[in-house]
Amino acid sequence: MLCHPLTACKQAPNAPASGIRGRPPTPPNAITLTAALVLGTPANAQTFYVSDQKNGVTALDATSFQQTAQFPTGGQIPRGIAVTHDGKFLLTANQASGDLSVLDRATGTLRVRIPIGPSAEMVRTQGDTAFVTYEPPADKGGLAHVAIVDLDRLAVTASLPSGHETEGIESSTDGKSLLVANEGDDTLDGQRMFVAAAKAGLIQVFDAKTFGRQADIKVGKRCWHFSFTQDGQHILAACGRSDALYVIDATRLRAIETIFGFKVPWGIVAYPNTNGTLDVP
Repeated sequence: MLCHPLTACKQAPNAPASGIRGRPPTPPNAITLTAALVLGTPANAQTFYVSDQKNGVTALDATSFQQTAQFPTGGQIPRGIAVTHDGKFLLTANQASGDLSVLDRATGTLRVRIPIGPSAEMVRTQGDTAFVTYEPPADKGGLAHVAIVDLDRLAVTASLPSGHETEGIESSTDGKSLLVANEGDDTLDGQRMFVAAAKAGLIQVFDAKTFGRQADIKVGKRCWHFSFTQDGQHILAACGRSDALYVIDATRLRAIETIFGFKVPWGIVAYPNTNGTLDVP
């Protein structure tokens, strides 16, 4: 159980007896074979996972950008998406059903859905804890909250107020604080800061030291989130209202390819993790 310094931990009723780490072991060969069959790539190859709001989760090979698998989350309108630190599980925050889906990353099988609250939207992981944003009704102040989920117990242990329409969440490097942002998404590559200006249809690039604008990259409509490839050469942006992913050359700072076949993609995460993925500051 995680106890946050700002609030007391609350034990959720009817919590499962065993969490992610409590499942029976699966032979290593079976895991490797299943990953290869379902995802179409070696088990240790980097894969992008896109939360497709009408189709569940779509997996893409990080080298070819070809779709390798698609599987449902069990929830309605998956938005935020994350991979646990050990790479075993995918998590999706399901906006319409107000819950968190825990999926086996190798097989796409749904393990459990954890009730969160109205309009669950963003999910981040840190160790064995997930942080999920949601928006209670107006009679509770109309503020978004962050649910703290113990991934071993598969239960919500606490909830913290954040702000209005929280769209981004990060943890500090020491793990003691949470940083939240409203209606925005950004990341650093060391020298530059990339910001998804969703309403403007742009990925904006700023100098990380002076904050001067360096470039405006034209992309699709409502590109809410993005991730880098392992070599840092490309960025994949999930553009929901265009039903597409945009591939951006991170050196020349321009879109070079559009990948269609999605239905309102919202979040995108990479495993193994890279700069800019939703689980890496």
